[in-house]
Amino acid sequence: MSTNTNTTKASTVTAAKKAAAKANASAATKAAASAPTQNAQKAPKATTAATPAKTPQNADAPMWANVKFYRLRKVGTARHLPYFAPGTPERKDAEKVASLVAKGKSASEVAEATERSVSTVRRLVAAVQLAQDVESGQYDNAIVDGKVVLPAREETK
Repeated sequence: MSTNTNTTKASTVTAAKKAAAKANASAATKAAASAPTQNAQKAPKATTAATPAKTPQNADAPMWANVKFYRLRKVGTARHLPYFAPGTPERKDAEKVASLVAKGKSASEVAEATERSVSTVRRLVAAVQLAQDVESGQYDNAIVDGKVVLPAREETK
């Protein structure tokens, strides 16, 4: 009787292996059927070419686009200063804010009118001043390792 039991177990294991192999073959057949044939058109490959940057109106702007500007604080740390190239939306927005301040409005009045903070208004005015200084050639000889470090501001009383 033990021989018969072993044969039954062996045939059960063999049947299970055959069923698993058949299921795998069936899945492979379905995958092959759903795969595109060689005659089917392939989707075009995505190109990795970089999008060309906007060309600013100023010919020197591309040189300054890769330069980082910093102002040394009195405590010795550096503050990053943004440079807005001519023709960019950021520059136009900053120039609008700076023109309001130049017309005599206070930073708090401009902040309220433009729905910005007073600090943001001051930073935008400073960014326009930096851009004008850069474009006038004031920092042409100050680039070191792609950076321009400005000295700390003088105290105004």
